[in-house]
Amino acid sequence: MLITLLLLMLAFSGWSSQPPGVQIVRDTYGVPHIYAATDEAALYGFGYAQAEDHLLDMLQNYLAAEGRMAEFFGRAYLNSDIKARAVLSYSDEELLTTADHETVRLVSAFAQGINRYIREHSEELPGWARGFEVTAAQVLRFAHYAMISRSLNAAFKELRQGPATSGSALAGSLLPVEASNQWVIGASRTAEGAPIFLMDPHLPWSGMNRWYEAHLAGETLNVYGATFYGSPFITMGHNGKVAWSMTHNAPDLADVFVEELHPNAPTRYRTESGWAAMTVRQEVFRVKGRGAVTQEIYYTRNGWVVSLEPERNRALVAALEGLDLLSTPTQLLAMNRAESITEFREALKMHQLLLWNVMAADAQGNLFYLYNARLHRRSEAWGRAEWRPGWNPEARWSSEVIPFEELPQIENPAGDWMQNNNVMPWFVTDGLEMNPEDFPSYLVKREAELNDRGKRASEVLSQAQDWRMTDALALTIDTLVMAAAEHLPQLFAAYETAPPERQEPLAAAIELLKAWNRRADVDQPGMTLFYFWWHRPARERERDPLAALEAAVGEMERLYGSIDVPWGQIHRIRRGSFDLPIAGEQSPPTLWMASGTMDKRGIIYTDHGSSFTILVRLAPRVEAYSLLPYGNSEDPSSPHYADQVPLKSRGELKRTWFYEDEVSAHAESVDRLSH
Repeated sequence: MLITLLLLMLAFSGWSSQPPGVQIVRDTYGVPHIYAATDEAALYGFGYAQAEDHLLDMLQNYLAAEGRMAEFFGRAYLNSDIKARAVLSYSDEELLTTADHETVRLVSAFAQGINRYIREHSEELPGWARGFEVTAAQVLRFAHYAMISRSLNAAFKELRQGPATSGSALAGSLLPVEASNQWVIGASRTAEGAPIFLMDPHLPWSGMNRWYEAHLAGETLNVYGATFYGSPFITMGHNGKVAWSMTHNAPDLADVFVEELHPNAPTRYRTESGWAAMTVRQEVFRVKGRGAVTQEIYYTRNGWVVSLEPERNRALVAALEGLDLLSTPTQLLAMNRAESITEFREALKMHQLLLWNVMAADAQGNLFYLYNARLHRRSEAWGRAEWRPGWNPEARWSSEVIPFEELPQIENPAGDWMQNNNVMPWFVTDGLEMNPEDFPSYLVKREAELNDRGKRASEVLSQAQDWRMTDALALTIDTLVMAAAEHLPQLFAAYETAPPERQEPLAAAIELLKAWNRRADVDQPGMTLFYFWWHRPARERERDPLAALEAAVGEMERLYGSIDVPWGQIHRIRRGSFDLPIAGEQSPPTLWMASGTMDKRGIIYTDHGSSFTILVRLAPRVEAYSLLPYGNSEDPSSPHYADQVPLKSRGELKRTWFYEDEVSAHAESVDRLSH
């Protein structure tokens, strides 16, 4: 053991004296710390490291963005391929010439690192991945797709809410609802005089939006955090001087337009100046086992024709925000490098992020919040979910985008704390003078209320004094069910006034709920009972809370034979050889979130929620703790495939390592690559 440690330390200590190349140091949780003399070499190493841990997943992300999944995996993917090609119509050349030269150079190095891994491990790969050659254009296209998928999701939602369509190509959604936590406590409220920053996105633990944890150290880059599989730059994290994160906000990213079709020419549509011809593009899709399929994709001046319905003399068109956002990777690179809030704000002014509440803090104690969105101005005569008449010029989007300066922003609030757990900007901190009516209704939701996660965070942060990391960690994994305090008194009052014959069968249930600590902890049977009661129809709970409790008790007795069932018995996390209890929940919501669908046996195997949690103290020597739900590798044979599951089950975060001496002391392996 001692010899191994000495060899690792010698290998690590020699990295800076190596010829131009890359050193990948993996710590004890498999997090790659990538050291190189240049940023280009660091990106090369990052591509290689990602490929080691999840090559097949990242290749599938690239294929999905190109609309080529059916080519490799069959007809089941054809509809999703059509959607991708319909909205991501830029050529490779357009993508490469639009991005700035440095971004293309760095992204090309990233792709080269992936390709090196493919060449070296070709025999270990499935047939479809052998010989795969990733290009910079594919990486850039995926970055665009990651943005546009949010707009497509908004369009799907609006189509579902509106009148039924006939054979719509958009029968479904790309993404589940996104909910996340982020907060910062300022230097004046901490014991050590340094801001403490939490980032905790709540996303699925599978699919396109999985997080990969890494540390990149090049010539100008020195950044630790996480990014999506196949993305070259850190999306949220810290660089020792600035910490930042994002949560989902609520701009209106899409509108459905109804176009009136010419009765004798179904590809001509009405405008204020007469009939116009749709633009048509033919796309050829290769389908595994089926040959080539040719698909005509139509567009009007308002967007992509999702559903052409000549029998109803109409077409449904999706107008999507973000189609021209081709420089998002360049902005992320600038955010990675920012060394102060001033520099970070300048990066945000590039306005290449589609949405998100963006929050940041720097080591000097400055705090900043932006309700980010890149939206075209439009008439508010139509509500968010109302379909707009395509022939009416008043209904159409303007070519003007709401400028950065008009977006809701907060800097250094007097209270020295902020949170945005998916709340409107006027709920971010106390003492704000922000009027919802000052912002367009398609930018913000004026009627929105403060959600339970926002209430809980605000309640605690506003009272924080002399905070240490232990206090911050406690709030990070907080499982208090705010809904219990609001709803249980009504249930108990209904029980007290009920006749004896109705009270008696529910006495044990009421006592269980009264004894409950009102937290979604694994040892609490009261949480399990409340969950079943909470998931009764809201009208039933409000009209007759005891009837809802009777139904909940009956369902639990049917499934488990008892109501005395600890939450962790049915609320589980499973990966590899682990099948463990896990705290938290999405509905009813808690800050520490893990959720899933209940199976027929009454077991919830969680598959989404807190997906990358990192808590950062921006002291002169940064201290940080992080956690992924499963591990940093998708290879079932890797020791890091599921090594974080026990931590997740216990609600513990692991210490992260940012400085060379720390990384060296906790190194598990060291690999060198020439570049």
